[in-house]
Amino acid sequence: DVDRSFNYSLLPPQLIGGMEVYKSSQADLTEGGIGGTVIVKTRMPLDQAAHTSFVSVKFGKGSISGASREASGLYSWRNEAKTLGLLVAGTVEKGNYIRRGIEADNRWSGDVEPTV
Repeated sequence: DVDRSFNYSLLPPQLIGGMEVYKSSQADLTEGGIGGTVIVKTRMPLDQAAHTSFVSVKFGKGSISGASREASGLYSWRNEAKTLGLLVAGTVEKGNYIRRGIEADNRWSGDVEPTV
């Protein structure tokens, strides 16, 4: 199924400078949906101090999924005049995600013979 949702866990936390959440529609916002609108503000290189860096490393071990590792980081540079800047961010994740449970839906997925 195609939808317009976004998995925010894909964004490195160091890259997020702020978020705005609107729970109702407004005329000055692009339509988001019945659930509201979330505006993610990423960090900008000219807004950071020169040579700003963030690093995050996580390790976890689940009883079913085993070990998982994640590392993310950000480096920002700008010149003294604040006219030129560079920001690089990235994330690496290795692990297994296992979910156990029972699901049911009302969709029929049998074979269909086309009619002429």
